[in-house]
Amino acid sequence: MTLNPPFVLLRIELILALVCLLCGCDSSPESSLQERAEKGDRTAQFDMGVRCYEGLGSPKDAKVAARWFLLSAEQGHHIAQFNLGEMYAKGDGVIASMTEAVRLLRLSADQGYAPAQFNLGVMYANGAGVSRDHQQAASWVRKAAEQGNAHAQANLGLLYDKGLGVSKDSSEAVRWYRKSAYQGYPWGQAKLGLMYAYGWGVPKDTVEAYAWLNLAASREDKLAREFLADVEGQLTPSLVHLAQQRTKDLQREIDATNAAK
Repeated sequence: MTLNPPFVLLRIELILALVCLLCGCDSSPESSLQERAEKGDRTAQFDMGVRCYEGLGSPKDAKVAARWFLLSAEQGHHIAQFNLGEMYAKGDGVIASMTEAVRLLRLSADQGYAPAQFNLGVMYANGAGVSRDHQQAASWVRKAAEQGNAHAQANLGLLYDKGLGVSKDSSEAVRWYRKSAYQGYPWGQAKLGLMYAYGWGVPKDTVEAYAWLNLAASREDKLAREFLADVEGQLTPSLVHLAQQRTKDLQREIDATNAAK
C-alpha cells in the first residue's frame, strides 16, 4: 500500500508481517492448531490468522484472518496488532479505518516492534488517522531506524535531507542513507548515490554516485533508473569501467556485511 501525501516524501512500505514466531508457522495439524486457538492461545490464534490470510491448508479468507488476528491482538500479540493495523489501513478483510489502524500500530509500536514504529511514523508524516506531526513522525521513524529497519533508516535520512521534524543536516542524511544502502535497500542506495552525485553531505564523487545508482537500478529502483544515465554521461569510458568495478565491490561489501549479521 502506498500513500501519496502532497509534500511529504516518505517512502512507505505497508506489508503484512506474515511470519510466525520463532521458526515459521506452527507445523501442528490444522485441527490441533485451531483447537489451541479456540482455547485462547494467542500464538495459535496468530498462526491461524496467517494460514487463513495466505490460504495455507484452507482457502484464502482475509475476513476470517482478521478475526483471528483480532483475538491474538487483544491479548497483546505485537505482530497480530501490526497485521490487523495494516488490514485496517488497506480495508483488507475489514472496513478501512485509518484511526483504527493507528490505534493498533501504536499498540505494536509501544512494544518495540520496528515495522509498526516505522509505519506509525508514516501515519504522522502523512496525517493519516492522526494530525500531521513531523516531530512525532521523526521520533517514531528514528526508533525503527535505530533497531536496524532499512526502510526507516532511509526515511530518517530523507527527514534530515528535507529538514522535516529534525534540523536539516545533509551529513546526517548521508549517514542514515548509507546504513540503509548497506542493508541492500534499493531506494536507500539510490538516495545515497544522488548525495554523491550532487555533493550533498559528502564530497562530490561521480564514480561513487554511479556505483550506488547502478546497484539500485539493477533492482528496478525507479529513482536510480531516472538518474543513472545522466550520471554516466558525466564519466569518461575509463571512469565508467571503474564505476562498474566499484559496483561489484560494493555488492561484495554488502553481501559480507549482511552475512555477518
